[in-house]
Amino acid sequence: MSTLDQMQAFVAVVEEGSFTAAALQFNISPTAMCKKVSMLEKSLNTRLLIRTPRLITMTDIGKKYYHQCKKVLHEYKLSHLLIEDKNTHLNGTLNIVCVREVAQKIVYPSMAVFLEQYPHIVTNVTLKKENHDIVLKNFDLAIGYENSEIFNDWCCRKIESLLLYYPNMKPIPLKIKVYMDYLNQDI
Repeated sequence: MSTLDQMQAFVAVVEEGSFTAAALQFNISPTAMCKKVSMLEKSLNTRLLIRTPRLITMTDIGKKYYHQCKKVLHEYKLSHLLIEDKNTHLNGTLNIVCVREVAQKIVYPSMAVFLEQYPHIVTNVTLKKENHDIVLKNFDLAIGYENSEIFNDWCCRKIESLLLYYPNMKPIPLKIKVYMDYLNQDI
């Protein structure tokens, strides 16, 4: 049990006015909630709450600690929102190699709408007539080539009659998966 969990429990007890109501927020028993707060008090070597059968009140130091906990928990939540926000914006570079016909009929026409939906992804499209000219390590996705030994270590996804090759990675990088799913809707 982390100090952060204990701080969250302490704040919940203060705000709810009881261990029972606070325990409902955490989906734990009132006894477990009381234990979290007691462990916090023990680790701080100070009493934060005065408990009576009918009332829970904060000590003077408990009031000061409560306000500091609120600040810390707010900052903790903000830091998580920052990461969540970063993860909701797909970003990076998507390097695609394809034959000219596929680029003209499928990739280029769909690119504007795709980039509008995913503005943080930069796309580089390289045209190669023959697949034996392709250096796979330079690309995330190869579109429109016939099955060949060059793609033996890559995965293949078929969308209608179009073959899409991508590195054999688990999980599939999200920018590749999103683009393949987008093409699947668009074709």
